[in-house]
Amino acid sequence: MSWLGTIARNRSIDWVRSYERRMTGPIEDAGHIADDVPDQLAVLERTEEAERLYSCLETLEPRQRETLRTAFFEGLTYAQMARAKGVPEVNVRKWARRGLLKLRGCVSDD
Repeated sequence: MSWLGTIARNRSIDWVRSYERRMTGPIEDAGHIADDVPDQLAVLERTEEAERLYSCLETLEPRQRETLRTAFFEGLTYAQMARAKGVPEVNVRKWARRGLLKLRGCVSDD
């Protein structure tokens, strides 16, 4: 036990001595530290854009809305959605295209 205490004591002394040798200076000499948190204006703008997008999604026909949500949020391809719904792929593509056109018009109008 005394051996362990001696090791701890010596390490503590070494740490204190090395701390005293470290160069320190006034805080004004330190460089600017970047803040990773986005500013509140950017957060507010993103929130407003998301709210506008979701309100515009609600104005679409149910097939178009479901097609776009499935494609973008779940990552399914048009072929996968067509097989799941039992419809031709061209129909799914039309729903997506018409939905995107309406969505673009709605988002740009606001």
